[in-house]
Amino acid sequence: MRLALHKRHSVIGLLFMLPGFLGFLIFIFVPLLYNLYYSAFNSGGQFALLDNYQSLFNSHAFLMALRNTGLYLIIAAV
Repeated sequence: MRLALHKRHSVIGLLFMLPGFLGFLIFIFVPLLYNLYYSAFNSGGQFALLDNYQSLFNSHAFLMALRNTGLYLIIAAV
């Protein structure tokens, strides 16, 4: 009797967690996978994973934006 009640409570708890888990999958995890997939190709559809990231980190504008974001993060935390 006690084991059946424990299993029932476990199932109910999992059902309460299901909407949050589905929201995480739909709005965070799936777009993250799409972004990783699309970042691996150039505009012509050819595989260029390392070339894309190499040009990104060699870009002065990106490095400046990264620095500004880091400064904002530090200032906002203080």
